[in-house]
Amino acid sequence: MASKGQKFVKYTDEFVNEIVEQMKRGETAYHLAKINNIPLYTIKTWKRRYINHPELYPNTGTKRGKKKNLI
Repeated sequence: MASKGQKFVKYTDEFVNEIVEQMKRGETAYHLAKINNIPLYTIKTWKRRYINHPELYPNTGTKRGKKKNLI
C-alpha cells in the first residue's frame, strides 16, 4: 500500500520495451535491475506482462480516458 506523499516513477514505453527486449535476448532480471537502477520486482512485473502472459494484459501501455481533441 502506498504511503501518503509517496512519489512514483513513471517509465517511458520505449525504456520498458528496451528492458523487455534485453530480457528476451537472455539477460537476467537481477542484472538489468542493477545496471539500470530499477527495483527487481518492477522488472519481474514487466516480464510477466509482456513475455509470459501477454493475453492477460491486452491493453498494457495504452492510455485510458476520453481522447483529447488537438486543434
